[in-house]
Amino acid sequence: MAHRLKVTLIESRPPIWRRFEVPADITLAQLHRVLQIVMGWTNSHLHEFEKNRIAYGVSDPEFGVRRVSETTTRLGDLLIKPGDYLDYLYDFGDSWRHRVVLEALTAPVPGDDARRARVIAARRACPPEDIGGMWGYEHFLEVMADPAHADHAQMREWSGGGFDPDAYDIDAANLRLARLRLPPPPAARARRGAASPKPPQDAVDAMIAKFMGDASQDDPRFLKRIEAKLVDPSAILADREVRFLADRIRRSLGVFGTLPGVAPTMTEDMIRWQAVRSMCERARAERSLSTQDAAKALKIPHYRIRAVEDGPGPSFTLEHAARYFRFLRIETWLGRWVRANPELARRAGLA
Repeated sequence: MAHRLKVTLIESRPPIWRRFEVPADITLAQLHRVLQIVMGWTNSHLHEFEKNRIAYGVSDPEFGVRRVSETTTRLGDLLIKPGDYLDYLYDFGDSWRHRVVLEALTAPVPGDDARRARVIAARRACPPEDIGGMWGYEHFLEVMADPAHADHAQMREWSGGGFDPDAYDIDAANLRLARLRLPPPPAARARRGAASPKPPQDAVDAMIAKFMGDASQDDPRFLKRIEAKLVDPSAILADREVRFLADRIRRSLGVFGTLPGVAPTMTEDMIRWQAVRSMCERARAERSLSTQDAAKALKIPHYRIRAVEDGPGPSFTLEHAARYFRFLRIETWLGRWVRANPELARRAGLA
């Protein structure tokens, strides 16, 4: 089975995108190598994947950065049905952010190499490395298009001559992909025929509802308080209530298989931030606003607004969060939430 994917460079206008196929069971580490070739990057910088606020890649204990291993996580475990997506960040300085969407599940073409990746369609050239992100790329295009610009000669020399922003050579990309080995991951060979575990993040809401129905707690009033808070957007869970729900979620992960990196702190963060998301959703509902409406009013990319509601992650920035919270007029409530959740608030930059 193969995955037909479309990767788009976020904030590129007109869009820079590629449509390509890969084996469904490749690891995220293998997908990274494919994306570098498909997009046209040079694999000169760090990267990470993100799905439902869980980061995948290589951990950096020295700086306290923990990520789920990309060498043991399979693409097919994260993108299960058409429409599912994950984000790919390349170069933490220039911050090239990509959205990778599963468009279709396809069967290998008879006679084709089932372990091969291939580009089907593409639009526009890949930006040069170290150009300064999307803003720097747009400036680069302006300078290159204007021979009278003071920086034109210097920029032309730096780029090695001319640059065609619409050029993309599918045949050259596929030739490089043909040389790329994509062996089945060890986990896939060991578990051939077994059902693929699903990421726990996709079923969190259902899990919480199930726990509330199945929980055996000495004090029924405790459960009633949590039940009432879970349906009240303005309610803020106490530490004991957060730990209770997080403990039940972690216990349930066994039914999905063991996922390294799903730490207690990560699970509790997800539950604590749910209150912030609920307040944002209620504030928008009171004004009949969608996230797209809010993004347009604030002149912020839509995915940035979604990142604020989803919580601290690769696309979350304090600047956009502060503007969004002011726009929704929830600062007073947010102050209460910060006082109740000081550690997460500090890590999000809100404290």
